[in-house]
Amino acid sequence: RDNSKNITIELNKKECKQQVTGIIRDKISKKPLPNTTITLYQNNKVMDTKIVGENGEYQFELKCATTYKLSVFKNNAVESFRIKTAIENGRILHLNFDIEPLKCVQYVNGIVTESITKNAIPGAKIKLLDGTKEVKSTLSDSNGTFYFELDCNKNYTVSTTKTNYTSTKETVNTFNKIGHPHNMSLVLEPIIKAKEKNGVKYIETKSINFELDEFKLTNDAKFELNKVVFNLNQNPTFKLEINYYTDSRGPDKYNMELTQKRANASKDYLISKGIDASRIKAKGFGETKLLNRCKNNVKCTDAEHAINKRADFIIIPN
Repeated sequence: RDNSKNITIELNKKECKQQVTGIIRDKISKKPLPNTTITLYQNNKVMDTKIVGENGEYQFELKCATTYKLSVFKNNAVESFRIKTAIENGRILHLNFDIEPLKCVQYVNGIVTESITKNAIPGAKIKLLDGTKEVKSTLSDSNGTFYFELDCNKNYTVSTTKTNYTSTKETVNTFNKIGHPHNMSLVLEPIIKAKEKNGVKYIETKSINFELDEFKLTNDAKFELNKVVFNLNQNPTFKLEINYYTDSRGPDKYNMELTQKRANASKDYLISKGIDASRIKAKGFGETKLLNRCKNNVKCTDAEHAINKRADFIIIPN
């Protein structure tokens, strides 16, 4: 009989159940926080886990006379509460969790590069603007990169400045998605200042070379002509005269025609980059304006002849 009593008491203990229920709420507004994870532990062992719905409500079944821990995971943090149930079958415990709401933020990863070389630009000043108000600012690092954290559901402008470069800006619009990344590439044009020699203003470039007897622009030639494009864009009142010259090797007429074709090819490239044709004159001078003694029938080295193969980009006075 004593043994059967013990069995009956043990069965009754197993049947003793309780519940804990409550709402996970915003600490400030007291509104439910949906999609929040809550976990029930016993002796550091996970007994059950739930993700609350729109009403923020949770519910767990508990054993009587047992110690538990409830942990709420939100905002990369954990809030916990220990409870110990009594010996009272059917009891319902009410426990609300008031926690800090998860802040909705996104971020922008950016890089600042130069338009000609495509190289990264360190030390560029980048501002984050909300309308006309400056929210944050930073400098691009040694790799030209920068980072901003952004609030959700905002319209921002990212502006960039650097000495001897044009400024630029891009917009970034955030929405209601936590942690969404925005990648941004900001390209700055170098400010190519006109130079002056003997009262003549000109745009300086490196030598613009062509294959022998060719007038098709090489990639290197286009690279140098981009400097001319930038200067004309930055100075919309400037007009340009493109002058091409060659050495004395080859027939005079052929050299004249070849330099005219090369000048025209350069003009066409500038036009293809948005420069108005009315701002550009193209002229080939052949071998009529040599810079040294290397005329027809004069023996010269390749280096001496090379001095006469050149292009000038002259700014025409208004």
